[in-house]
Amino acid sequence: MKQGLKLKNYWLLALITCTLLMACSSDDDEMMQPSPLATHLGFDRQNPLIFSIDADYAPLEFVDENGTPQGFDVEFTGLLMKRLGIPFTYHPNSWKNVAPDIIHGNVDLGMMIYSPYRKDSTNYSRAVFRLYYQVVYPKKSDDERFDFRNLEGKRIAYMNSRPVGELLTSEGAVKFSVTNLDQAMCDLVKGKYDAVICYRYQARYLIDLHHFDNLLTDDISLPPREYCYVSHSKQLIHFIDRELLKMEMEGVTDEVYTIKSTFGGIRIPSWVWYLLGGIAILALIIINVIYSMSRKQLEKANIVLEKGNQELKQRNEELVIAREKALESDRMKSAFIQNMTHQIRTPLNIVTGFAQVINNDYETLPKDEIKMMVGQMMKNTDVITAIITKLIDLSIQESRHSIEKQDFVSCNNLCREAIRRISFTHQDTVKVDVETTVPDSLLILTDKIVILKVLHELLSNADQFTPSGSITLGCYQPDEATVCFSVTDTGQGIPEEYRPKIFTKFFKPNEFSEGLGLGLTLCQTAVEQMGGNIRLDETYTTGARFIITLPLK
Repeated sequence: MKQGLKLKNYWLLALITCTLLMACSSDDDEMMQPSPLATHLGFDRQNPLIFSIDADYAPLEFVDENGTPQGFDVEFTGLLMKRLGIPFTYHPNSWKNVAPDIIHGNVDLGMMIYSPYRKDSTNYSRAVFRLYYQVVYPKKSDDERFDFRNLEGKRIAYMNSRPVGELLTSEGAVKFSVTNLDQAMCDLVKGKYDAVICYRYQARYLIDLHHFDNLLTDDISLPPREYCYVSHSKQLIHFIDRELLKMEMEGVTDEVYTIKSTFGGIRIPSWVWYLLGGIAILALIIINVIYSMSRKQLEKANIVLEKGNQELKQRNEELVIAREKALESDRMKSAFIQNMTHQIRTPLNIVTGFAQVINNDYETLPKDEIKMMVGQMMKNTDVITAIITKLIDLSIQESRHSIEKQDFVSCNNLCREAIRRISFTHQDTVKVDVETTVPDSLLILTDKIVILKVLHELLSNADQFTPSGSITLGCYQPDEATVCFSVTDTGQGIPEEYRPKIFTKFFKPNEFSEGLGLGLTLCQTAVEQMGGNIRLDETYTTGARFIITLPLK
């Protein structure tokens, strides 16, 4: 047994070592095994996809002092190609050559800002992210900011951009189109310019890189620009678009394109990580040696511990179960936060985008377009409000032990009102009806608002997962003291492996579907606080059926 334990430790050490070495080497292994999609598109290990990058466009893409491509575009494209299974290689060049190569199809793929002037000569993907303009200027005093409303005669440097150039010309500024933004920032500090206009991420990166603590930034109310993949292959862009949507929903895009400040903006070299990995391995070896030296002392202690072995074994099993539950809860919370962030960000981006368009072009926009934009803003504001309302409901329910029941209402009237509320939004292909076996005179003492919310949530869920067929709200009395409400649909049903988890907070069978994973949790909590219970009828197999049992008084 002792020999086996020692052997197991060495095997574990060897496994960790191999894992670290494989992780280190995988960063340089771009030539992956081609997928069927890669073969379909004509790419393989001998003929990889050529991804063109600007050799001097930090922090998005650049070549470091060792000649290695670096930057967020490089990292993100590596993840994208790995997910698509397409072998690829980087082709660094200067921007004056990169742009023509992409436009003329001399390379397979690149990344550029969307331009309506080029949309007919190449193919753009959906936006990877959006670029917002900022003005950078020297700090003069704590209360004095840059007056962007009065640019006449001011010396403004900017990277070549048609919208910025037209704005500066119309405002009478002295404009300087530059190709080296890094040098322009240094010249700004020296007093050559009054301000520099660039994208938000560029300003943040360069100020952090050079420690320009005397520079301030302000946002400019110009429409944001879309940063996209560009290719002559419309089919390649089609598959990239589908994968970009998945990466955005999974939070991969936000995770990669976070402009971080690490040691003054300098990215930590790979050899540092290798060194840290070596130190970790060395530490494991030292720990293993110390363990072997102290093994004799541990053997003496084991004689005493053996007496309580059964009790400890039982406790360990309980701890394992508790740990698994905690890990599952943590995973669901993380998925919930990521999902909620996405669901709030999407309508918020729509509201912000339309607000900027209206703010910039209010006097020239037709009234019907303004009305449409305002309607979309209100619709997406309602989406955000609904999410916040559900979170508030959860907080309120968790803070109380029971629901005060003050309403005597007819069970049948409750069913009819619940059906009336859902009838305005349900699909035309689905029949919604009430089936009741109780008389109209049967009354229940309850909280009418809460029970209607529960029934509406169950009906809404049924409507979401029932593309065709029927949804039935039933009411029957199993005994003199209780009444049952049932919601039955002919939809896709709930897979057996998910049934034990459906009432768990934040749980969703599909993490990319709409919703917060709180609906059934709120229903269960509300029903239990009214002295009843809710369950899934597992004997029903042609869809899903939820049954609520409540006391009449």
